[in-house]
Amino acid sequence: MTNKGQFFSTKSLDQYKSVVVKFIRFLESSSGKNLVYHVIKHSVIVGELKGLHDAVSELFFDLLAVTVVDQWARDCQTLDTVLATAISDSSVALRGLQSARAQLEAILTLEYELETQPGRHNQADIVRISSLMETIEMVKRVSIEQLPAWFLPDYKVKFEPQPFAKGSSGSVHRGVRNDTPVVVKCFNVDDMRIDTRTARQLAKEMDRLLQMENTNIVKMFGASHVSSPPFLVCEDATNGDMGSYLSLSDDNRKRMWKLLYQAALGLNYMYSKGMVHGYLKLSNILVGTDGQAKLSDFGLNTMRAISKARTSSSARLRWRAPECLKRRPTIASDVYSLAMCMIEATVGEPPFAYLEDDDVRET
Repeated sequence: MTNKGQFFSTKSLDQYKSVVVKFIRFLESSSGKNLVYHVIKHSVIVGELKGLHDAVSELFFDLLAVTVVDQWARDCQTLDTVLATAISDSSVALRGLQSARAQLEAILTLEYELETQPGRHNQADIVRISSLMETIEMVKRVSIEQLPAWFLPDYKVKFEPQPFAKGSSGSVHRGVRNDTPVVVKCFNVDDMRIDTRTARQLAKEMDRLLQMENTNIVKMFGASHVSSPPFLVCEDATNGDMGSYLSLSDDNRKRMWKLLYQAALGLNYMYSKGMVHGYLKLSNILVGTDGQAKLSDFGLNTMRAISKARTSSSARLRWRAPECLKRRPTIASDVYSLAMCMIEATVGEPPFAYLEDDDVRET
């Protein structure tokens, strides 16, 4: 790159590349987002654009000794006008929000920003958010109840696209929320499976799940039952599942009975809250950073019912009590599953390891 026959300095070229990279990243982060996102993130987006605007102006001056005419204030007015027009036009506001699930997510997300994040928005932002809510609510096909205390919009948690584990109803990813490592479970649910009635049932199950406070229960931080996909955010039990933990060292194996006892304490707490596990196996007993056994992967029966199964239900057959082939899990069947976990922990292999699934069913 030259200027009237003279090469630009390495510093100038680096500055140019930096501006281009920032602009591309800005486009990538904003591409494909609906109006709800642009309204909620308006101040952030404007701040990023202002940074790019200033960087380009500085670049022109440094490279070409040209002062750019500053149209920033006028451009901001134009952007505000375009946004206000879009917010008031229901056909634009509902673009990409045709399903009941998408409309529920939009309204809950807007409510979340108004009720829990008021300090992040100036008065103009609050007016825009409120106006968009009114536009959507005038033509929505869903009924809205109170914002759940546990609700998290999808942009409040970042997680790796590749899962580190998969189950019958979803995938499990490592992520970050508020600079804290977390685990995010995403459920395989089609948009059309979540209507108002289903969303209400999911919310009730989430309410119960996120009220669980016990050392031997995996801590839940938040969730969204209406995102695409729905997800649940919980603590990262850094020592992994109990089976893997026991196989790492003899010292870990010496803790086997203590960990199983702690798992039993977790079950007892669940029963005191009127809940059974129903899916207990050794891989669902995790070992936290504190060395405590923690029960995971329970509750959310409605979510499991509407999820598109990616693995066979036989994956948990060897731990389930025989009566659960025809009936719902009970405290007694959980005790049976815990006994199967004891067998697995002791011998280092799943129960009935040498039997085919059909033979296990007949046993």
